[in-house]
Amino acid sequence: MKFTLAAASTFFTAALAATLPKSFTLVADGGNTVLTDNTHAIVDASQANTLEILRLQSAGGAITFTQEGLPPTAWQNLFAIEGKSEPLGLTIPHSGATPTGAVLNAWGITEDGYLTFQGQNSFGLSADKKQVYFLGNDSSIPKVTLWVKNLN
Repeated sequence: MKFTLAAASTFFTAALAATLPKSFTLVADGGNTVLTDNTHAIVDASQANTLEILRLQSAGGAITFTQEGLPPTAWQNLFAIEGKSEPLGLTIPHSGATPTGAVLNAWGITEDGYLTFQGQNSFGLSADKKQVYFLGNDSSIPKVTLWVKNLN
């Protein structure tokens, strides 16, 4: 009986776990929408009229982005470098090339709606407060949380 209850509990927990919405943006602490220069995630309100909003799609733990004006086949994958404190990156359109250590499919969301990578809500903003980093190891980079704003 205990095994049955434990198995049922695990099943219900997994079924109720938060999943990324199909279409979303990210909002950083302070209410700033995350933008992109088409290679990185940027938080800089002063560039809101010149940079594109990072409008994302999710499926199977991966996150993609398609630049405005490009065909749907020109999507880019969002990646983080496992075990390092590096900026979040976007692959080149129509290219499967990724840097060494890049992980494309470990994205998730906390129950209260914040982005995670490999189950960690561990992101930061560079010293100039522009590029978003995954903090994969000890870092002096100031932390930031990224709220997932559903666009569905």
